[in-house]
Amino acid sequence: MTSTQPDPRSGFPWRGVALGCGLLLVLGVGSCVAAGYYLSRVLREVTGFTLDSGAVEEKAQTIFKHQIPGGSQGVVSFSLGPIDFAGVTSRDEEVLLMVGRIGAEALNEIDRQELEANFREGVSEFRSEDVEITLERSESRRLCDQAISLLILEGESQEGSTTVPSVVYQSAVLHREDLLMFLLISTGNNALPQAEQVFASLDCH
Repeated sequence: MTSTQPDPRSGFPWRGVALGCGLLLVLGVGSCVAAGYYLSRVLREVTGFTLDSGAVEEKAQTIFKHQIPGGSQGVVSFSLGPIDFAGVTSRDEEVLLMVGRIGAEALNEIDRQELEANFREGVSEFRSEDVEITLERSESRRLCDQAISLLILEGESQEGSTTVPSVVYQSAVLHREDLLMFLLISTGNNALPQAEQVFASLDCH
């Protein structure tokens, strides 16, 4: 591959792209999370936008209870009315978990179906020059005591000059009339076991 390689120190070539896609998919708008870093102070006050790791982790835990192998650190979170969003990574940045909640007052059945369809379509089409998806499948799983359809993408990504496995898990569940969505990305030699471990820890409040 002759394309520019990511910083080998990052350990997470999907991080920047995935955060942008997470916002795009959760909110269904054309903006990306990178723009959020440059929002005005007023907008931050209105939306609760924060990059404070502790506050982000706390927000993420209110959407989905979860455990990240080796500990976690918050990346970004915000709220827009009935919409909450938060993204956290593992300390080695091999795992990225983005979670979103859309309150019942913002949902009707058509909205929900469209949001889930757009979210899943966006994840299915997710690509970057550093990632090659080789397998896509859906599995019936249990989440928050409900049956869900879990989208799983498997592939490879570049870390410096090394090619490592990469896995994406995505799904959504209706809980107490709120729509909860997550996007989980795991890279490295333990990508699949890490993804399974994080998914198994997900729970609704």
